Amino acid sequence: MEKRARGQDRRRQTLAAVFHGGIHPRRRHNRRAADDQHFVVDYCDAGLVMVGLAIVIMSCMDAFFTLNLLTLGADEVNFFMRVLIESDARTFLIVKLFATGCGVVFLTATARYRLAGRVQVRHILEGLCAVYACLIIWELYLLTSVAALQLG
Repeated sequence: MEKRARGQDRRRQTLAAVFHGGIHPRRRHNRRAADDQHFVVDYCDAGLVMVGLAIVIMSCMDAFFTLNLLTLGADEVNFFMRVLIESDARTFLIVKLFATGCGVVFLTATARYRLAGRVQVRHILEGLCAVYACLIIWELYLLTSVAALQLG
């Protein structure tokens, strides 16, 4: 049997390989039609990256608005986030942004998969972006309402 390996074994994944793949992406499409739903790309189209970036930015805005609303007397509805805020605002920010960032990276990497064979993960990511946009609009409404009450 012919030995074709020229250097390091490609099957051994290292952290350096992950970083190299992030800087120099190669897999943009699947190789076979049968693999249509069973692969992860290391290159995403600009629209998908923008959706992910918008979610992360709106998550930061949500954290900022939430902390401002809490100082004005609002209550946090989410039990887990309430516990984090009560322990420390810095912990709340770190956990919220880390969880959002990891979720966005995971959903972006698996954007071509279909959940239960029906809904493409990309559409779930786009739906989450729309939900975050509605949440930001609601929080802006609450902030302006509280400001109007305090001025009037």
